Amino acid sequence: MDDENALEILKQRAEQWGDPLETHARIAKGWSAVFNHDVTSHQVALAMIVMKAVRSAISPDEWDNYPDMKNYAEIAEMHYFPEKTNYPLIQQMLAEKANV
Repeated sequence: MDDENALEILKQRAEQWGDPLETHARIAKGWSAVFNHDVTSHQVALAMIVMKAVRSAISPDEWDNYPDMKNYAEIAEMHYFPEKTNYPLIQQMLAEKANV
């Protein structure tokens, strides 16, 4: 899995679902209500990695699970180390947020 393929998938997901940090924050609010305790957007990203890992164990030949895990890991990292992201799209999203 190279960064270019993972980045392309991240771009497609961002176009379809919006900013990943905002999306994970919304998911966290929903999960918090369902589970009746606080869930963070960082935890959402980690849980999504686990989901993709389980899917990969069941169907290891499903290619998109691997770049998705990579992207969820990048999203999880962004919560604590936004300055270290190597993905140009994420850098652009973070820069746009800073300028708003």
